Amino acid sequence: MTLRPLLWAAASALTCSAAMAGRPMATEDAGVLEASDCELESFVGANRPAGGPTERVLSLQVGCGVGGQSQVAVAVARASADSENVRSVTLLGKTALNPKAEDTAPTFALAWALSADSARGGLKHEGTALNSVMSWPVHEKVSLHLNLGWSHSASDKQSTTTWSGGIEHHVRDDLDLTAETFGNDRDASPWVQVGLRWAVQPEKFYIDTSYGVQTGGERSKAVTLGLRWAF
Repeated sequence: MTLRPLLWAAASALTCSAAMAGRPMATEDAGVLEASDCELESFVGANRPAGGPTERVLSLQVGCGVGGQSQVAVAVARASADSENVRSVTLLGKTALNPKAEDTAPTFALAWALSADSARGGLKHEGTALNSVMSWPVHEKVSLHLNLGWSHSASDKQSTTTWSGGIEHHVRDDLDLTAETFGNDRDASPWVQVGLRWAVQPEKFYIDTSYGVQTGGERSKAVTLGLRWAF
């Protein structure tokens, strides 16, 4: 059993601007924090593989806008199942490619991540990822987000193509609903996931949750609960 896929998924969630999709979506958005704006984001999650022990993850991340239409974040995460534990530290970033696009036009961004984990004893470099991102406000209250990415595992010495697509519905000023699917070229069973984000204090403090199911024979199930504070 390996916890690295669960840990990598947790640690690779980039900090997002409040104006675009963020947690609880696994699909990245093209929004970037303004210079000197920061966010603290945390969540707990559990993944139940069919016939296997429950895997749990805890993630804490802080990110800030650094100017140049870019943001940088640092995330720490811990995944566990039975007596196995894996810790990780990830450096993440995102740059907007056409930030001055019209309100109804698609926007694009490039996201990246560098991760080290303790699976091989001590913190050693494990993952590198690049992700191309498109966000498109297809309706006044509906946005479409599409991702196509690449990741490389240092321990497995192999690269993977990743993809995801999701829809965010702004139901009212304090409530967003999300639906998405995501997967990669090494797994024939993609995930489908729904989520809810509640703005306890609009543009400042958010609570979110998600529920996902892996299609195909595995039928793994995952649930997360998170919060985000903008400052």
